[in-house]
Amino acid sequence: MRIAVCDDDERCLNDESVMIAETAAELGLGCDVLRFRAPSELIACGEKFDIVFLDVEMEEMSGIEAAEAIHEKSGGTYIFLSQITRDIWTRRSTSTRSGSG
Repeated sequence: MRIAVCDDDERCLNDESVMIAETAAELGLGCDVLRFRAPSELIACGEKFDIVFLDVEMEEMSGIEAAEAIHEKSGGTYIFLSQITRDIWTRRSTSTRSGSG
């Protein structure tokens, strides 16, 4: 399975990619997770992905605009939009380390 993650926040991009790869491994799913810092890089790469995770708010273009462009190129891709902020990742990371998450 090929998965793309696109987020212009490097920390969120790293955290999302790791979480997706770890979840896939726990489920016994083999996957390649490719990371993109800009929607234009993802769209221009020309690769077909089974699943794409997009941040909603990005500088270059919104995740919704990127989803529309990806859908036009490869209609069979599952696209998920997220609006997770650095604050949410920080709280999640802290609670996971303390055993309460």
